[in-house]
Amino acid sequence: MTSAVTITVTSSDGKNTTQRTSLLKSGARGILSRKSLAGLSLPDDEVVSDYRLQYVYNERTKKVTVEPLNSAFGAYRKIESGYVAPGAGANSFILGDTLFTLVEDSGCFSLTYVKIGEECGMSTMKLDKKLTYMVGRAPSARAQQGLIRISGDPDISRNHCWLWYKEELGQWLVADNSSSNGVYVRLNTRYTVRWDELIRIGKRVNVYFSMDDY
Repeated sequence: MTSAVTITVTSSDGKNTTQRTSLLKSGARGILSRKSLAGLSLPDDEVVSDYRLQYVYNERTKKVTVEPLNSAFGAYRKIESGYVAPGAGANSFILGDTLFTLVEDSGCFSLTYVKIGEECGMSTMKLDKKLTYMVGRAPSARAQQGLIRISGDPDISRNHCWLWYKEELGQWLVADNSSSNGVYVRLNTRYTVRWDELIRIGKRVNVYFSMDDY
């Protein structure tokens, strides 16, 4: 049995989705960029840098690892289940078309958020480590919950995700709440992807790796 690994880049303008696919050879490594890559290049996107994501396919382990390169936007993986820390150092995650960043200052935490690609309009709110927050367009509250209401982004669900502080870990955690478009958390180091796992590298650009046996 032979395995074939493909890399697929998808982009959307909000109405239509296009995709570009390329077959990876054994031991393949490369950099996803707006410049050509064996016939596969990134589409135009206002936040995609010339060089965005490095990848390596290991034939022996049948695994693909990716590593974000220096860029303002970075790369984000989609949470499929459970909860994760948004990432030591960057502490950023994406809901819809909105970028969220956790900021610590002298033991106090705040959350900033802004539409991706916009340089103005950033909002900031202080966080209470004792509360569990529901983030969404029209979040509902229960006891011990805080509400973070985000307007102007139709791709964010009414009750999109949970956000809370885990004292034992010293970190904020985020979990998807069965939202329509999911939660993406920033990659800060080399990461082994799961097959067909979405990696977001632009406002409307995703990449994923697939393996097929034949």
